[in-house]
Amino acid sequence: MSDVVVEIANEATHELVDAMARLVPQLSSSSPAPTAEELHELVTSPACDLLVARLDGRIVKTVRRAPFQLLIRKPGGIHRLSARVVFTDGTPARTINFRFRICEPAVRALPPVTG
Repeated sequence: MSDVVVEIANEATHELVDAMARLVPQLSSSSPAPTAEELHELVTSPACDLLVARLDGRIVKTVRRAPFQLLIRKPGGIHRLSARVVFTDGTPARTINFRFRICEPAVRALPPVTG
């Protein structure tokens, strides 16, 4: 069984451009694959990383990873978050729903100490 190797793309090679031309139509029939110039901007941008997954040396998946913080300004309790997940192996895309609990602040003001 072969291992999947994941790496950060540092340059827009011909191999990467060809892989994107092959992979993007699997995700959307209306979105064009990025050009070499667009890929160059993406892989050199400090705003995000393009992760490339290889199986037997062939690029089989790419994922953009952008660091961000999720700030939730809601009161404590149970909340939901949805994420759309797309697969390249023919598995239909799915929406995954996450349920999570936000706890009320645990630190409360202590009464003043005297004496």
